[in-house]
Amino acid sequence: MQIVGTGYNIPWLPLPNEIALILDDQLPPLPAITSALALAFDGERILMTNLRQRGWDIPGGHLDPGETPEIQILYLARVAELVAFASTEETSQRRFFGPVEAQELQWVQENRLMYDQALAQAGKAGRLGAHDLPGSGWRSLGSREC
Repeated sequence: MQIVGTGYNIPWLPLPNEIALILDDQLPPLPAITSALALAFDGERILMTNLRQRGWDIPGGHLDPGETPEIQILYLARVAELVAFASTEETSQRRFFGPVEAQELQWVQENRLMYDQALAQAGKAGRLGAHDLPGSGWRSLGSREC
């Protein structure tokens, strides 16, 4: 396990909070996992979802009862292919942003460490859509309320 960085009082989590970006081959115990997020790339282009209340964000969501992070990530990987995307109450669109354009996104500005690490991993792997799967060496993040 490698802790790449930490952040404090992330605006989209209940305050106060602490968030850690961790590279690891093991997931935390299932009861400790509440959400799964996808840092999905096509080359250097990151996939973002436009949330009606928050603006552009990475695809992801809370796990339903009995759902595992792997199932959620497989679903998000299918979404990353842009198959049959439809607007919902929460989301208005989904699209890829190139590196220069991504720098203007609030999510990238607020999550610079995570974006830079994911972009570096995407460059090594060619495509990062399924890198949250077991054995991949990449885990998104862990967070906790303080």
